[in-house]
Amino acid sequence: MKFDELISSGKLRIMEAVNKDLRRNTTILFLILYGINITLSAQRNGTRIFDNSFLHEIHFESDSLVDLWNEISPNYVMVDVTIDGDLVDSVGLRIKGFTSAGSTQKPLKIDINEYVSGKKYDGLKKFDLHNNFKDPYLQREAVAYNLYRRAGLPSPRTSYANVFVDGEYRGLYSITEEIDRTFLKSNFPSDKGSLYKGPTGFSGNAIELKEGTLKEFKNFEFNSTASNLGDFVNLDDYMKQLAVDIIIGDWDSYACNRHNFYIYYEPKTEKLNFLNWDHNYAFTAKEENMDLYPIGTYPSYSNFIEVPIYKSQYEQTMCELLTYLLEPSYITELIRDNFKMINSNDHGVLAEDPKALLDYIVGRSQRLQDTLTNLGVHCEDITYPYNSNDLVINEITPISDGHNGEPELIGSTGGWIEIYNNATSDITLDKRFYLSNDRNFPKKWNFPNGVIIAP
Repeated sequence: MKFDELISSGKLRIMEAVNKDLRRNTTILFLILYGINITLSAQRNGTRIFDNSFLHEIHFESDSLVDLWNEISPNYVMVDVTIDGDLVDSVGLRIKGFTSAGSTQKPLKIDINEYVSGKKYDGLKKFDLHNNFKDPYLQREAVAYNLYRRAGLPSPRTSYANVFVDGEYRGLYSITEEIDRTFLKSNFPSDKGSLYKGPTGFSGNAIELKEGTLKEFKNFEFNSTASNLGDFVNLDDYMKQLAVDIIIGDWDSYACNRHNFYIYYEPKTEKLNFLNWDHNYAFTAKEENMDLYPIGTYPSYSNFIEVPIYKSQYEQTMCELLTYLLEPSYITELIRDNFKMINSNDHGVLAEDPKALLDYIVGRSQRLQDTLTNLGVHCEDITYPYNSNDLVINEITPISDGHNGEPELIGSTGGWIEIYNNATSDITLDKRFYLSNDRNFPKKWNFPNGVIIAP
């Protein structure tokens, strides 16, 4: 199929997103690929189960199912599960969580792969059912994950489901993507690195190893300081994650309590990536207890805010995110849609009207902007002077085996694209240009700073 036929067929779309959310007429160029299997595109797992346009229905059944509601156990039991009418037999089910497991509506972890190696559903080996503990709106976590992805950070996807156990209705849950190898493969250049989970009061050997080895974490633990943080950590995403933690007012997050996070060592970039997790306390922090700046990184004595260049980068990251992340019309549509979805169930589960949640979010955005102003932080102009069609995807090789096509520069044999400059002068790509294969995650991959495309 020719290039122009790809575009007209909808299989390839080149979109300049003039971001209506940005208050200063900022234009961000997104080059977005649909339906083409190339190396930049990860496997599209979870498309059905994370479809949030309807309420899913999940039934668990087993002749020997223990009463999970009377016993908190880390052990799986074998069950059959029917998801939206699709039967999947012999899967693992157990209670998950800590404080949230004390609820009468237990959070659940599903492992499709527990008893039959290699078994998957919708491309997934695992997913979670979160009970939205102490959340009268039943959507704080779903909104939070959405905002991390909107900011350009790898973050779990969510949807909603009515859940039944042995025919008995057990409540309305949010289906939440598990951070595992499947998640890593979809969001990073390589899924072969080491994955760690941080506990409450993140310190020393308390880190939990999920995948790989402790080698990379130990190197970070013993050799990082406030001034060399960028040698160990994906600094751009790290700054974004800290800023979003603060923006969403989650006092139980990494930026505020060193809690609820993962760390992934990505072997191709050789950097640690901090990943957000578990946001049932998002949008709850009291203003007097929530500073503009995070409490610091790990180790606890290494506060990167004390390093002027890092402090400035963090402040400019906060400036940029506050221009669009909590934009009122976007937030209102997102929260109202969730409210309608939740309250459409036939089992009497009702979420509170989210007006107070909306008021908190809009008010918090304004207060953070006022704080930046009062501190004398000058926010850089992020307006772009480029026009529609200045940049296009000019050539594409979906499959390259190294024999019938050019190999990638790094030596592997995936597909590749060529970007063409239609303008009359150089265009320099930086961290505000992105490439994605997911319309709901347009900031999936950053172009490196300083890439120049000649006219």
